Amino acid sequence: MIRKTLLALSFAAGSTLALSTPALAWGGHTHYCDCGHSAGSASCGTTTTSGGTTTTSGGTTTTSGGTTTTSGGTTTTSGGTTTTSGGTTTTSGGTDVPEPGMLGMMGLGLLGLGYARRRKTRA
Repeated sequence: MIRKTLLALSFAAGSTLALSTPALAWGGHTHYCDCGHSAGSASCGTTTTSGGTTTTSGGTTTTSGGTTTTSGGTTTTSGGTTTTSGGTTTTSGGTDVPEPGMLGMMGLGLLGLGYARRRKTRA
């Protein structure tokens, strides 16, 4: 009985963690210059991708076909558009964070807690 309660509590805690840290919920984060990852260091230069081609030079990244452009600290993505410039982010189109999925996980955790409590009071 106590194992089921602990399982429900750990699922609820995991759901709460996923809600409080949405960028880490799916195991990733946005890379930036000197973030400690090789991809972050590589993106400090210039990269241009169009139809599967990548070019690096300076501080600019451009991708075409679902377009991403990074220049200095500015990132522009087209096709689910995200624009970042000097710490300001504007998003239109695609979904950056799967909020409904995390809300569902929290709901399942609460249902599990309620079920465990109800079984405990019956016994």
